[in-house]
Amino acid sequence: MLVDDGFALWESRSIITYLVDKFAPGNSIYPTELQARAIVNRWLFWDAGTLFSTLGAYFGPIFRGGSAQPEMAELFKKKVAELDSILEKTKYLAGDELTIADITIAVTITTATAVGVDTSELKNVEKWLQQVESDLSASTWKDLVI
Repeated sequence: MLVDDGFALWESRSIITYLVDKFAPGNSIYPTELQARAIVNRWLFWDAGTLFSTLGAYFGPIFRGGSAQPEMAELFKKKVAELDSILEKTKYLAGDELTIADITIAVTITTATAVGVDTSELKNVEKWLQQVESDLSASTWKDLVI
């Protein structure tokens, strides 16, 4: 949760967009041009509604005393394979510049790796993950994924 001068906001993707708009307006990491921003938002919503929710369905039952759901890990891998095809044609998800969508989805995939979902066979995704990590300082990346 973020509390900014009495304003409370939750959900990491809404927090990151708020922070960029407040502290770095006009930065290409979250474009202001309508269509470019819509593409970034599409990826943010896809991450929250599809990718991360699938990952949550995989490992969520563990927190309730159950076990991981292997079929959800396979579905997660299929979703990441879709990214692999896209990243064959473009450097980043929304084009040629790093955006917050790249960061949030990279964190989701890194979280998946930490809980045992291996996507390392997807070479374009692996290259992209390395690029995202390289674009951010090592300490920033470490803070995001730990």
